[in-house]
Amino acid sequence: MTPDFSRAVVEVLGKRAAYYCSNPDCRALTTGPTTNPGKATVVGEAAHICGAREKTARFQPDMTDGARAEITNGIWLCRTCHKLVDDDERRFSAELLFEWRRLHEAYIISRVGSAADKIASDLAERQLDQFSETTPLARRIICDRPRGWEYRLTAEFLRQHTKAPLRRWDDLSEGLYTLPMMRLDEESVMPWFQAKLSEAPQLAKTLAKLHADAIVAAWGEPGQPGDPAEIQHVCQMIGSAVIRLLQWEEEVRFAYAPEPFDSLVACLPGALGLNLDKLHELPRMLDTAVDWLESNEGRPPPKTPKEFRFDLVFDLPEGWNDRINQELDRIAEGNRWRTDIL
Repeated sequence: MTPDFSRAVVEVLGKRAAYYCSNPDCRALTTGPTTNPGKATVVGEAAHICGAREKTARFQPDMTDGARAEITNGIWLCRTCHKLVDDDERRFSAELLFEWRRLHEAYIISRVGSAADKIASDLAERQLDQFSETTPLARRIICDRPRGWEYRLTAEFLRQHTKAPLRRWDDLSEGLYTLPMMRLDEESVMPWFQAKLSEAPQLAKTLAKLHADAIVAAWGEPGQPGDPAEIQHVCQMIGSAVIRLLQWEEEVRFAYAPEPFDSLVACLPGALGLNLDKLHELPRMLDTAVDWLESNEGRPPPKTPKEFRFDLVFDLPEGWNDRINQELDRIAEGNRWRTDIL
């Protein structure tokens, strides 16, 4: 799928800007007559806020080409301002350009809109107040609501609320930081170990339920629009669940037990990290599903229905249970501790 704007998107962006440059310091008129009485000239351009291709200004590698080509990623500029913002990415950030577009469309409504249009615009602005802590792209998706916007919005919220803990998990997996060690003695090690075993499936189950049930409910019934506030709430809860899984991994990774329990405790690290690895894939999977819908819009339905699935299943490392049982048997044979917790 191409990251370039379609003719329809270019036309809508121009009309929403009333064919004036959206730079508040410019606002040059970008259309007018030519010497040919049957034609008009347009010197404005639909500019990508986040670059369309690698090495272009404000390019975001985690966006799909379909997302780059949507109206949510566009702003109407004169040719001079388009070159200006692309030549100085540091000065003209994506956040600034999103704000330019928001302010310019509000300005145009104040100039050409009816009283009802102005009231509706003010109401929409007030409704966006509850999303003040989210990304400019998320707010733009809520305003524009293109086809499949619920999935685009979910992907953006997930990136926002899981980016930091998933990055920390990657760092932990690569051994890039340490935490103070928790020293367990012979009396405390088995109760602690049993508690961690009990927590692991519950944490994964919560994450799976949020993914399988809560997000789907927030998207709304088929044919009905979703609820942006509810989508945000669920993604925030997923972010909290990811943080708790990360904390579990940190707790078991930086725990020290004396012999013969050290090998038993060493069985725990990485057990929940498998689920954290999967979450890296979810936002892009949602964007890819919308890309497919957009690229096939207007075409006959495929003979074999296209299905997108993302199953978040609590997976344990291969042979994990056997390894733990072997360690427990070894400890019991040494008469150091007798327990049957699995």
